[in-house]
Amino acid sequence: MENRKIAVIGLGGTISMTDGGSGLIPSQTLDEILSRAIPDPMSISTETIDLMQKPSASLSFDDLLHIAKIISKLDHTKYAGVVIIQGTDTLEETAFAIELLVNVKFPIIFTGAMRGAAQPGCDGPSNLVAALKVAAYATNRPEVYIVLNDEIHLARYVIKAHTSALNAFTSSPAGPLMRIHEGKVREPIKWTAQPLPKISLTNQARWPRVTVLPLVLGDDGEILEHLQAIGYQGCVLEAMGGGHAPASIVDKIERLANQMPVVLCSRAQSGQVFEDTYGYSGSEKDLIGRGLISGGIMNSLKARILLLLCLAENADHSHKNFSNYLELISVC
Repeated sequence: MENRKIAVIGLGGTISMTDGGSGLIPSQTLDEILSRAIPDPMSISTETIDLMQKPSASLSFDDLLHIAKIISKLDHTKYAGVVIIQGTDTLEETAFAIELLVNVKFPIIFTGAMRGAAQPGCDGPSNLVAALKVAAYATNRPEVYIVLNDEIHLARYVIKAHTSALNAFTSSPAGPLMRIHEGKVREPIKWTAQPLPKISLTNQARWPRVTVLPLVLGDDGEILEHLQAIGYQGCVLEAMGGGHAPASIVDKIERLANQMPVVLCSRAQSGQVFEDTYGYSGSEKDLIGRGLISGGIMNSLKARILLLLCLAENADHSHKNFSNYLELISVC
């Protein structure tokens, strides 16, 4: 760790927000955020890159590609890791996208806050200190983590499961891989994620349009008939239960799958879609047989990120690329 720094990239988010009179708004610089962090006994050296001040709901794929390029240019002999500070609304999506886009030799740690900088019990400073500790601990492990509430999750599995709780983030099936205990990183079982192939992209003149559609009781599937006409190139279907749809709309789903890649996920918060259990019309076996791609253990948000980036890299092979990634991500 000697003479190696942690690069800290600031994107904004609740961790940087104070009351602007009508509610929380981004206001603090990255240096101000760092100054509020509890002094660290490890004397970690940091270098700040104050990139933007955006609520995470306003981040774009152009922003993510820009961030990926910045990280990719960092010298691994100079930096032990990268910590990225952003809002939590899209944290599970942006962290997974960066995992797919960046090929480096050090860890990338995402963190943020559930409470604003001036709110009682604000968690930003402790989350930032924890993220810095993980970056120093996991040096030479090129994985992407999310660190909040003293829990360390892998980006590919984590989800935001609560709108406001300090323990809003969880992950399945891996669970938190590490925890901060008594100020130190604890890793009960060492488990290294299998590296994912990286998606190579240059500047995108136009990003593929991929939507997420939930199926609901009594769904008539009308919107499925219009996706291609309004410019979509892919769809993630949030099906019921283990991956099921009303029998009355399976023909519409099949027509859509003949027009574009359609990924089958579940609207349930955890668990993976079935592939070989039910056999009725509208079951997972029926839908996969009609051309849908199994989303496996991925939730719909991550499936959309992966499908969109696969389409951006190579639209003609997006089905195959998606399936190859799914196979790697499902190994846990």
